[in-house]
Amino acid sequence: MQRFTFQTSLVVLLSALLATPPVIAAPPAQAAPLVLLSNDIAIVEASAFSQSLAITGTLQPWQQTQLSAEIEAAVEDVYVRPGEAVKKGQVLLRFDLRDVKARLAAQQAQLDATKAQLDLARKNLTRNKDLLQQNFISQNTFESTENQLQVNEASYRAQAAQVDIARKALSVGEVRAPFAGMVADRSVNPGQRVGLNAKLLNLVDLSELELEANVPLAQAAAVKEGQMVTFTVEGYGPRRFDCKVVRVNPVAQTGSRMLTLYARIPNPANELKGGMFVQGQLWLAQPQQALVLPLSALRRDDAGDYVLLVKNGVVERRKVKLGIVDQGSRRVAVTAGLVAGDAVLLSKLRDIKPGMAAKLPAR
Repeated sequence: MQRFTFQTSLVVLLSALLATPPVIAAPPAQAAPLVLLSNDIAIVEASAFSQSLAITGTLQPWQQTQLSAEIEAAVEDVYVRPGEAVKKGQVLLRFDLRDVKARLAAQQAQLDATKAQLDLARKNLTRNKDLLQQNFISQNTFESTENQLQVNEASYRAQAAQVDIARKALSVGEVRAPFAGMVADRSVNPGQRVGLNAKLLNLVDLSELELEANVPLAQAAAVKEGQMVTFTVEGYGPRRFDCKVVRVNPVAQTGSRMLTLYARIPNPANELKGGMFVQGQLWLAQPQQALVLPLSALRRDDAGDYVLLVKNGVVERRKVKLGIVDQGSRRVAVTAGLVAGDAVLLSKLRDIKPGMAAKLPAR
């Protein structure tokens, strides 16, 4: 009876074990794909591309002058103020010429007196020459008369020069505009007495401006006349202006190792002003079609330049070959390794490895 019970229990236990389904281990959970935003990636584009240099500089009037006093006198009247437009030949300032006229009269009177002395010396020489021939005077006396004539002639020439100077002072009693432009600065007022070469007015012509900018000396060989410059000006928003390089300074700045270039800018409406600060790009070559990528998408290690791109939902490492670099726009031409439309991760994304799942933003 006991034996039957044991055997029966064993059979029941084995049947229960056989009836229980085997436990199967679950596969490891897959990591969720990396969700990328539009500002996490750069799309390789085929576009016109050229090498450029970032430049900064200032605008200066192409033609400007500082008008100074050519005489010492009191200012009678000033007819213009800063910001006023003037025409070529327009009277800008007038001096009080009463003192100048008085000096001219005095110099002329002195010239007349000197002329009288000269005439007398010539007569004395003629008379003494006859007396010498008749042995009424000595040779020394005659030579003394000759010397006196020479002194009088020199005095006359000197006084005549003084009269010319006084006449010239009278002729510059009015200051006229040497070219059409605008008054930029006024240094004197009516009634003020000024000396010779004193500053009076500053006149500028804004119809053309000149951009003065510096480039690194290492790029000197690439900078040439005729190259295009595009720039923006503070206060004009994203609007861009174009001009061409007209000359390049042949001597680098001492200590800074920078080379100065000059570009000419038409400005017929006087829209731009002198002294404005600009930022722009100097284009070193004509644009060419190329695959273009921002420099911020490049990575580098001991093996060279590479990028991380997303292909079929997976991050992939791709070695690239680079062409010219445009420092102005912070872009680079890619000559091998990528095709137009490839989505490349920007280098700001860290700790991303090849093989990781990634989801691109909707385009």
